[in-house]
Amino acid sequence: MGVLCFVMDLPTLPPPLLEDIKQCLLHLANYYVISSSSDSLGDRIALCYLISSSSELKFAYRPSSRGDFRLCDFHHAVKDVTVDAFFPDPTYSFGFAPLYMKLSSLLQDQLLHFWGNESGAIAWKVVVLTSSLPPALNSVLHKSLLEAADKCISVEFVLFEARSNHLCDIQENNNAFVQSISDLDNCSMRTCLSESRVLDGMAKMWLRDLKDETEEQMRAYFIFKNNLVGSFNQILCNLSIYVSPIIDGFSACKTCRCHGIVIDDKKAATQMGEVCCTITGHVLPNINVIENALKVGEKTTLVLPDSSKFANHKEVSAPINFSVIERTNLGSLNEGVMVGTPCVVTPAASPEIEEASDEMNEVDLNAQLFQGVCRVLHSLDEGLVCSSNYNMEAMRSALFPCYYILQPSDNRLMLLRRISGLEEILPVPEMNKYFSGTVTKEIESSIQKSILMIDSVAYDPFQHVRGFHRNLNLLVEESISFRWAPVPRDKAPDSGPDATDAYSVQPTDARFVDLTEGGEALEDEWEQLVVTEIPSISAALSHISTSIAEEPKGGKEAAVPNDNTLRILERLEAPNRFLRNDIDVVATTNKLIRPNFQRLKRKQK
Repeated sequence: MGVLCFVMDLPTLPPPLLEDIKQCLLHLANYYVISSSSDSLGDRIALCYLISSSSELKFAYRPSSRGDFRLCDFHHAVKDVTVDAFFPDPTYSFGFAPLYMKLSSLLQDQLLHFWGNESGAIAWKVVVLTSSLPPALNSVLHKSLLEAADKCISVEFVLFEARSNHLCDIQENNNAFVQSISDLDNCSMRTCLSESRVLDGMAKMWLRDLKDETEEQMRAYFIFKNNLVGSFNQILCNLSIYVSPIIDGFSACKTCRCHGIVIDDKKAATQMGEVCCTITGHVLPNINVIENALKVGEKTTLVLPDSSKFANHKEVSAPINFSVIERTNLGSLNEGVMVGTPCVVTPAASPEIEEASDEMNEVDLNAQLFQGVCRVLHSLDEGLVCSSNYNMEAMRSALFPCYYILQPSDNRLMLLRRISGLEEILPVPEMNKYFSGTVTKEIESSIQKSILMIDSVAYDPFQHVRGFHRNLNLLVEESISFRWAPVPRDKAPDSGPDATDAYSVQPTDARFVDLTEGGEALEDEWEQLVVTEIPSISAALSHISTSIAEEPKGGKEAAVPNDNTLRILERLEAPNRFLRNDIDVVATTNKLIRPNFQRLKRKQK
């Protein structure tokens, strides 16, 4: 679990830059509340700042060791940070400001003090936001950074540069600062421009720190049939997710006034229809139930004057509208921003298109319009970017617009694919640390030779069989063989001396009757089975009847047939309420009842 503490050096941040930074922090908080899929959303963001008129760090937002992240409080704290603290003095810099002393104090004990964690098990990351850095760290701050490493505290200096900051002295100053922190494993520096895309990427990188996902990259080997260089035939790579879809909207809900927790009517309602608190279980009066609440993510709720317009999004059965907003060159399209499953687009009957003439009906006109759009886009090698308030993956309407691209083809079909929005695109991992130099001509020539040895074919997805049917068919055959396999008597459930061989019956056994052979064959089979295999059934029934009818001596109750006897009688279709009479009747006769099977008559058509 990670906690971020942002330290804003306000004297070095001009108002326009400060406003951009504040928006970046708000975006971070918004991403955080919708990113958690668990039942808890820890309070893991702290915000403090320094102004030139005071030598103290002021905390705008303090995280609590108990409870969830408070989105409204954080927004309020960020917006209240003053924008009038900029001190445009060229002699003012981080090295001469009191911030470095207060930063030392912050690293030593203040973090653990207001968090309430004396063990230091929580990983803290202090992010210093400034536009000016000293040539080097002083001894006090250097010592504090060394001690902070033992407390699981890391420090990141974020230097915001303007486009005009290309002077040699500024670059040399930054290089000197980086050199002064090179021996500190828990200290780093990052430079960035104050652009919306860059700041959004920074917010998403800090979100990874909050969620502790920096080390969750998956590794994979790409193995080649032939060696690439020497004896090496594989390359090791990191697999990173480039897109993370966000929620489609918000949902109206009810919360309790005491805790602000969402009330589930199905779980919290009593038999009398009363609403109970999710935490305490106490019955809540109407005044303590907030009706106009809005659920954001899993654990965050907002109280609004009216939340009825944020009803849960339902499935849409009517035709979906895609508004064409722009066209784009397919060569510039980034495949990494694609989301979900693509849809094949074909023309359909459109009742809204009027007939152009008596000879052309609306279906033909719609088909020609479709083919014309497909051909023109294919000739231009372009696609159409569309927006829609419908999520094709979730199959429901969305509060936020979803973006799609309509791609043409040369076979009169088109493809509709969803593309990510700004909020859904994750920052690309840094590449500089993976590349130490250029590829030599010898290595590139060897790789080219190896790749050209791979078969080159026109892509056909029908040739790439995953083997589903083959594997399932084998499993079915194995199950059939196991189902009808003979079971040894010593492993059968009832393997006593009188147990029947019921578990070794094969499907080709003579006792299996083929009902398609007609009623006569069935009657003969029944008679042969009864006469040859159960010749003493009348004697057995007579013995059972005598045992049941016999009254025991001593005035005790009559004997009751056991479970096995009842099962036998039930199979002979003896109703329980006429059990004794039926047994007596059957026991007094030696004539077997010949069953009469009625032949089915074919219905007259």
